[in-house]
Amino acid sequence: QRLNRLIDTFVDVSRLENGQFSIYPGRVEIVSILRKAAEQSVAQARSKHQIIFELPDHEVEVFADIRRIDQVFNQVLSNAIRFSPEHEPIHVTCEDKEAEGKVIVSITDRGPGIPETRIKEIFERFAASEPLRAGGLGVGLYISKSIVEAHGGSMSLESYPQKGTTIRIELPK
Repeated sequence: QRLNRLIDTFVDVSRLENGQFSIYPGRVEIVSILRKAAEQSVAQARSKHQIIFELPDHEVEVFADIRRIDQVFNQVLSNAIRFSPEHEPIHVTCEDKEAEGKVIVSITDRGPGIPETRIKEIFERFAASEPLRAGGLGVGLYISKSIVEAHGGSMSLESYPQKGTTIRIELPK
């Protein structure tokens, strides 16, 4: 499975660079996708992290490619798990901004944060932070941001040294 994910990752990078990346959107319910992605990420990492959800008590639909949005959430959650101490919870929020026609998902960890000098490059290809320690290739956030932008959304982050990082994903409804 890891080898297949690695191959898929490099195929995605190649398609992005060649302008051949495509999405297949439909109406999807985002709260259930977030819950499922959190369960998968914790299980894959064999983690004991607690995930704290702040989610609407109603279904929230967006027009998105379910496989690709799940990929984004899994990537961001996996990063949060990888960089957070196991005794610190990870916060997942979803805001339904019906009047503005968008949904905002935020995933916050309590890891070491990203140095201010690296924040601008973190969404660039091969921007791994200490790849040997972290085990990443540095393409996950690059692909994730590209997926979100292909949906007409945006992805940003706020990070504070020794206090953690919040990734914010905005998607149109």
